[in-house]
Amino acid sequence: MTGNAVPTVQTDNEKTRVTEWRFAPGAPTGYHVHEYDDVIVPITTETLVLTDTDGDVTHAERQARGTYFSRGARGA
Repeated sequence: MTGNAVPTVQTDNEKTRVTEWRFAPGAPTGYHVHEYDDVIVPITTETLVLTDTDGDVTHAERQARGTYFSRGARGA
């Protein structure tokens, strides 16, 4: 797989959206806003490189089969 990360929406209703994301190593998602709260369950151990709108970069370590939560725009 090359290019950007590829999303596949598996469920989408008024309360929940489940999206499978497939990433090639180093693939970007591009800037986006999370409408919903997120529960992330990575298939592989990974380091996400996150760049905010000011250009500040942070790294987020994710372990395979770990679960991670983040609040989306609706829950703010």
